[in-house]
Amino acid sequence: MREQLVAAAVESVRARGVDAALADAAVARVPGYVAAIDPGELAALDPVDVAGAVLAQLTLREGRASGAAEVRVSNPTRAVDGWESRHTVVQVVTDDMPFLVDSVSTAVVERGYDVHLSWHPVIDGQSLVHLEIDRETDPAVLASLRDEVANALADVRATVADWAAMRDRALDLARGLRRRPPVSVDAADAAEAVTFLEWLADDHFTFLGCVEYELLPGEGPDALRLER
Repeated sequence: MREQLVAAAVESVRARGVDAALADAAVARVPGYVAAIDPGELAALDPVDVAGAVLAQLTLREGRASGAAEVRVSNPTRAVDGWESRHTVVQVVTDDMPFLVDSVSTAVVERGYDVHLSWHPVIDGQSLVHLEIDRETDPAVLASLRDEVANALADVRATVADWAAMRDRALDLARGLRRRPPVSVDAADAAEAVTFLEWLADDHFTFLGCVEYELLPGEGPDALRLER
């Protein structure tokens, strides 16, 4: 059934008379979209709507500035958009980064919506995220949900931008402990701390923030300087 749906959707893409490059890109990605569909929903899908969903996600890329994120939360209709879904559709285009799909999905799920379809193609360094969630018709709620997703993307970008610096700081601390372990700390404990820091930095931990505490020279434990 999937093969027949893919073939019919590809034919629908070609029949729309869109730009040849866009049509080729859509045809190449129709199989991935169809593969993301729950088997129980395949029979109810119209190839026209599959073609429209893929083309809508790809056209959202047009005009996007590097570093910016495009977010659309909508209920497409045949009359206006040329395709429809019984779900509300969340579409994102942004620079490819880790954690995108999980972050967008979490933002949606935390608002109480179930995700019925998740599709995530990556094209030329751009991540395209297409989610289909429980139907929502309130315009104010749709706008609020769009803002929620946009804020999640901003948090991801900030985390990714800072991650390398925080990872390097962890490795610097490990090197410093190895070269000059504190005289007040048992050598075995210092070596264990070095091993732990290096393990964290070896892609075993997601660095979201760091806080550094430094004892002022000659002062007791109550005299701490906090650096962020």
